[in-house]
Amino acid sequence: FTVLATIWSTRLKLDPDNIVMPVVSSLADVSTLLLLAFSASGMLLIDGWGLTVVPVLAAAGVIFLGLPHVWVEVRRDTSCMQVLKTGWLPIMGQLALTQLSGVMLELSVAAFDDTGLLTPVINGVGGSLGSIYAGRLASSLHCGRSERETVIMATLAACSLVVQIAFLLAVHVFNLADTQIDLALICSYLSACLAQCAMVLIFVRHGTRFLFARGYDPDNYMVPLLTGLADVLGSSLLLACFH
Repeated sequence: FTVLATIWSTRLKLDPDNIVMPVVSSLADVSTLLLLAFSASGMLLIDGWGLTVVPVLAAAGVIFLGLPHVWVEVRRDTSCMQVLKTGWLPIMGQLALTQLSGVMLELSVAAFDDTGLLTPVINGVGGSLGSIYAGRLASSLHCGRSERETVIMATLAACSLVVQIAFLLAVHVFNLADTQIDLALICSYLSACLAQCAMVLIFVRHGTRFLFARGYDPDNYMVPLLTGLADVLGSSLLLACFH
């Protein structure tokens, strides 16, 4: 899907940096949840047969048997090999940040039920906007062109506020939350969203230049790290917002 989205964005004369990353990350979240739901349903179905461990061992066996073939195919492409060699550190960093975000989410849901409704939105929007900025900035550095970074950051922050206001309006209209959506909650939630977005964008601005100046490809590092950071900041600020 990533390849097709990039190709069609280019053909339609749209900037792929503005479209591909947020769409792909959102679809990745949805597909992961669907796969987990189907897997859990299958495990429950065969749990009564005492064969719960069988599909797990079968899946692990298929993965390990397929690794040598994947490695051979990847070695034929130098760009893929570079990602395979350098991509582990940012992925491990994202996993650590995501685990911390999960702890914050668990604490939030235990104290306030409605945080489970708001957390995916604040984290998803912040991570998506950060991905757009990281893609544009990395592309401009690779191409040697300058960007109006302050204008881009302000525009993305304004987009965050517009999306969050529309989401709160939908929550209020369809009565999706147990907590009353009053002015105090709206102001604190929008402040948390704006603070998270600002911190993510500042991290992207300086982190991308830091990596590029030291010979690292920002495309391989920034997106995993910034999405993990967005999750931690969003969950923490939302917990503080409800407190």
